[in-house]
Amino acid sequence: MNGKSRGFIWSILALLVLAGTSCSKPPEDTSVSKARPIRLSLKDRKLIREKTARITEPVTINFYTGKPGEKHAAETKALLDLMGTMASKIKINELGLSEQGIQEKLETDHGPVMVPIGDYPIGISYYGYPERMELEPFLDSILIATGQMEPLADSTVSYIESLDSDILIRVFVAPL
Repeated sequence: MNGKSRGFIWSILALLVLAGTSCSKPPEDTSVSKARPIRLSLKDRKLIREKTARITEPVTINFYTGKPGEKHAAETKALLDLMGTMASKIKINELGLSEQGIQEKLETDHGPVMVPIGDYPIGISYYGYPERMELEPFLDSILIATGQMEPLADSTVSYIESLDSDILIRVFVAPL
């Protein structure tokens, strides 16, 4: 290879490098509507199928998001969409946390937050993406909102009846 050829090749390479560094990538779409794969094992998919098959009454899941690109918002939306395809009684209502009074009511300024609403008001709000150990309690909250609740032990019922004021119960679920 002579000097002219070598110089020509270096010029082409320099142009390619400069072109690559000066071209900007389009901004990443961080909206919730962007499809992202959800991480579900076969066991989790089976659990979702079993629980959603039990839904016999209409239930709306209010799905609250905050800012674009929130951690797990897209995955949560994909999970809810999957559940909606498995059970015709599930309706997903996508809302923003920026709406008047919502942040105060839910006591958070970031999502995702899911609130199942059925004929049986339960006041359960679920914060974050329900994966692994968190999935079954989330699915159970949907069933409870439709009136399908496991009976409580007599001692639990007695204790609840003895309460003379409202209480706030917060349950945190995490894998061991």
